[in-house]
Amino acid sequence: MSYPRYRRARAHRFTKKTSGNTTYNSASWGTLDAALDLSIEAQLGDTIEVAVSATWGAEAVNCRLDVCTLVAGAPVNYFGGAVEPATGDGVGAWYGKTGEVSAIGGPAWYTIQAGDLENGRVTLRLRARCDSATLKTIFSNANLPLHVAAKNLGPADPE
Repeated sequence: MSYPRYRRARAHRFTKKTSGNTTYNSASWGTLDAALDLSIEAQLGDTIEVAVSATWGAEAVNCRLDVCTLVAGAPVNYFGGAVEPATGDGVGAWYGKTGEVSAIGGPAWYTIQAGDLENGRVTLRLRARCDSATLKTIFSNANLPLHVAAKNLGPADPE
Protein backbone atom coordinates (compact mmCIF):
# COMPACT_ATOMS: atom_id res chain seq x y z
CA MET A 1 0.00 0.00 0.00
CA SER A 2 1.39 3.37 -0.97
CA TYR A 3 0.20 6.77 0.16
CA PRO A 4 1.78 10.21 0.36
CA ARG A 5 3.98 11.07 3.30
CA TYR A 6 1.65 13.86 4.46
CA ARG A 7 -1.21 11.39 4.80
CA ARG A 8 0.82 8.98 6.96
CA ALA A 9 1.87 11.85 9.16
CA ARG A 10 -1.80 12.67 9.77
CA ALA A 11 -2.95 9.15 10.73
CA HIS A 12 -3.94 9.28 14.38
CA ARG A 13 -6.45 7.89 16.87
CA PHE A 14 -7.21 8.33 20.53
CA THR A 15 -9.46 6.80 23.16
CA LYS A 16 -10.61 7.85 26.60
CA LYS A 17 -11.86 5.52 29.33
CA THR A 18 -14.14 6.94 32.02
CA SER A 19 -16.35 3.93 32.72
CA GLY A 20 -14.58 2.63 35.82
CA ASN A 21 -11.11 2.24 37.26
CA THR A 22 -8.73 -0.24 35.64
CA THR A 23 -6.76 -2.67 37.80
CA TYR A 24 -3.83 -4.99 37.17
CA ASN A 25 -2.25 -7.60 39.44
CA SER A 26 0.29 -9.81 37.69
CA ALA A 27 4.07 -10.05 37.76
CA SER A 28 3.98 -10.98 34.04
CA TRP A 29 3.35 -8.66 31.11
CA GLY A 30 -0.34 -8.74 30.18
CA THR A 31 -3.08 -6.75 28.52
CA LEU A 32 -4.25 -3.76 30.53
CA ASP A 33 -7.58 -3.40 28.69
CA ALA A 34 -8.11 -4.58 25.09
CA ALA A 35 -10.86 -1.96 24.68
CA LEU A 36 -8.03 0.63 24.61
CA ASP A 37 -6.36 -0.92 21.51
CA LEU A 38 -5.68 1.54 18.69
CA SER A 39 -5.08 0.80 15.00
CA ILE A 40 -3.64 3.30 12.49
CA GLU A 41 -2.29 3.24 8.93
CA ALA A 42 1.47 2.67 8.75
CA GLN A 43 4.32 1.44 6.59
CA LEU A 44 7.69 -0.08 7.32
CA GLY A 45 10.01 2.66 8.66
CA ASP A 46 7.27 4.98 9.94
CA THR A 47 7.71 6.45 13.42
CA ILE A 48 4.73 5.92 15.73
CA GLU A 49 4.11 8.05 18.81
CA VAL A 50 1.90 6.77 21.64
CA ALA A 51 0.94 8.99 24.58
CA VAL A 52 -0.77 7.98 27.82
CA SER A 53 -2.28 10.31 30.40
CA ALA A 54 -3.66 8.84 33.62
CA THR A 55 -3.02 8.40 37.34
CA TRP A 56 -1.78 5.34 39.27
CA GLY A 57 -3.29 4.54 42.67
CA ALA A 58 -1.21 4.37 45.87
CA GLU A 59 -1.29 0.59 46.39
CA ALA A 60 1.88 -0.97 47.82
CA VAL A 61 3.36 -2.36 44.59
CA ASN A 62 5.48 -0.99 41.73
CA CYS A 63 3.88 -1.36 38.29
CA ARG A 64 4.85 -0.42 34.76
CA LEU A 65 3.22 0.13 31.40
CA ASP A 66 4.49 -0.45 27.90
CA VAL A 67 2.83 -0.50 24.49
CA CYS A 68 3.32 -3.25 21.93
CA THR A 69 2.50 -3.82 18.30
CA LEU A 70 -0.05 -6.57 17.93
CA VAL A 71 -0.51 -9.01 15.03
CA ALA A 72 -3.20 -11.69 15.04
CA GLY A 73 -3.83 -10.92 18.70
CA ALA A 74 -0.23 -11.55 19.81
CA PRO A 75 2.41 -9.01 20.95
CA VAL A 76 5.22 -8.56 18.42
CA ASN A 77 7.48 -5.65 19.50
CA TYR A 78 7.47 -3.26 22.46
CA PHE A 79 8.14 0.48 22.48
CA GLY A 80 9.88 0.41 25.87
CA GLY A 81 11.90 -2.21 27.69
CA ALA A 82 9.31 -4.95 28.13
CA VAL A 83 10.54 -8.50 27.61
CA GLU A 84 8.05 -11.39 27.71
CA PRO A 85 7.01 -12.88 29.97
CA ALA A 86 8.09 -10.97 33.09
CA THR A 87 11.13 -8.71 32.75
CA GLY A 88 11.89 -5.20 31.56
CA ASP A 89 10.66 -1.87 32.85
CA GLY A 90 8.46 -0.61 30.03
CA VAL A 91 8.22 3.13 29.33
CA GLY A 92 9.84 5.14 32.12
CA ALA A 93 7.25 7.96 32.16
CA TRP A 94 4.48 5.41 32.71
CA TYR A 95 5.87 3.87 35.94
CA GLY A 96 3.70 3.58 39.06
CA LYS A 97 5.64 3.70 42.35
CA THR A 98 4.64 1.73 45.42
CA GLY A 99 2.62 3.64 48.01
CA GLU A 100 2.27 6.80 45.91
CA VAL A 101 -0.43 8.29 43.76
CA SER A 102 1.54 9.09 40.62
CA ALA A 103 0.88 10.63 37.22
CA ILE A 104 1.32 8.69 34.01
CA GLY A 105 2.22 11.04 31.22
CA GLY A 106 4.25 11.59 28.14
CA PRO A 107 4.85 9.91 24.81
CA ALA A 108 6.92 6.96 23.63
CA TRP A 109 8.21 6.45 20.08
CA TYR A 110 8.86 3.41 17.93
CA THR A 111 9.91 2.78 14.31
CA ILE A 112 7.78 0.19 12.51
CA GLN A 113 9.71 -2.98 11.69
CA ALA A 114 8.99 -6.03 9.57
CA GLY A 115 6.29 -8.10 11.23
CA ASP A 116 4.49 -5.17 12.94
CA LEU A 117 1.94 -4.56 10.18
CA GLU A 118 -1.28 -6.28 9.24
CA ASN A 119 -3.13 -5.12 6.10
CA GLY A 120 -1.32 -1.76 6.06
CA ARG A 121 -2.12 -0.98 9.70
CA VAL A 122 -0.38 -1.23 13.03
CA THR A 123 -2.41 -2.24 16.07
CA LEU A 124 -1.17 -0.98 19.43
CA ARG A 125 -1.97 -2.39 22.87
CA LEU A 126 -1.14 -1.19 26.38
CA ARG A 127 0.50 -3.88 28.48
CA ALA A 128 1.22 -3.85 32.22
CA ARG A 129 3.44 -5.66 34.73
CA CYS A 130 3.72 -5.34 38.52
CA ASP A 131 6.50 -6.51 40.86
CA SER A 132 4.10 -9.02 42.41
CA ALA A 133 0.51 -10.20 42.08
CA THR A 134 -0.70 -7.27 44.22
CA LEU A 135 -3.59 -5.24 42.81
CA LYS A 136 -2.69 -1.78 41.38
CA THR A 137 -5.23 0.76 40.12
CA ILE A 138 -5.09 3.11 37.15
CA PHE A 139 -7.88 5.61 37.61
CA SER A 140 -10.20 5.67 34.60
CA ASN A 141 -13.34 7.44 35.72
CA ALA A 142 -15.14 10.72 34.99
CA ASN A 143 -12.92 12.69 37.39
CA LEU A 144 -9.60 11.06 36.39
CA PRO A 145 -9.95 9.65 32.86
CA LEU A 146 -7.43 7.38 31.16
CA HIS A 147 -6.37 8.76 27.77
CA VAL A 148 -4.41 6.87 25.11
CA ALA A 149 -3.41 8.40 21.77
CA ALA A 150 -1.42 7.15 18.78
CA LYS A 151 -0.03 9.17 15.90
CA ASN A 152 1.94 8.18 12.82
CA LEU A 153 4.72 10.74 12.37
CA GLY A 154 5.71 9.26 9.00
CA PRO A 155 9.24 8.25 8.07
CA ALA A 156 12.13 9.78 9.98
CA ASP A 157 14.02 12.49 8.15
CA PRO A 158 17.41 11.32 6.87
CA GLU A 159 20.38 12.54 8.85
